[in-house]
Amino acid sequence: MVKRIFLIFMSALLIALLAVSTVGCGCGPEEAEAKALVLDLVNRSQELNRIYYGKGLSYKDSGNPNDIYMEVSESEKYCLKSRLLADTRKVFSDTYATSIINMAFNGVASEINQNSVQARYMVRGDDDWLYVNKSYKPLVNTLPEYDFDTIVITKTSSRFIEATIEAVVDVKKETKDGTVIERKKDVIEVTLILEGSVWRLDSATC
Repeated sequence: MVKRIFLIFMSALLIALLAVSTVGCGCGPEEAEAKALVLDLVNRSQELNRIYYGKGLSYKDSGNPNDIYMEVSESEKYCLKSRLLADTRKVFSDTYATSIINMAFNGVASEINQNSVQARYMVRGDDDWLYVNKSYKPLVNTLPEYDFDTIVITKTSSRFIEATIEAVVDVKKETKDGTVIERKKDVIEVTLILEGSVWRLDSATC
């Protein structure tokens, strides 16, 4: 009887320890896999960074100085809003993708109309063809130049990956003659999250 009770106790203890160890490990990806995921997503984000934050999509000038929005150039990879949004959501998390899409297509309005920002892109009616705001000022003059050999995985779990990458970036410096932009080395922190069964970026990469 005592032996049976002891066996039951040990079985319950082993089950509890197994459950704790499973939760504790997080079951995240191995370092090599995590680095490959970071490299792939950050690399794919560069073109989207150019579109949303940098130089933006090129356009065909209508010749009318009163026109603010111009048709996107047919030479661009993204001429259709639906395709741009689909690829944005393949790279960035749902929350982050929604925020940059809203900024690009809705702009930012303020109650007193100060610091308002017009939408960078638009479509007309039910048409899917993109139009570009010719007066929009890019948020970033030059995008980062990543050194993918410097990827360091700082934390992983079954739901997220945190990493750093060294890059050359623009740094604003105030001088007596005004603001000067210098190119310097920096470390960019990136976060990936697992949505369903797909890893996506959940942070800015520029």
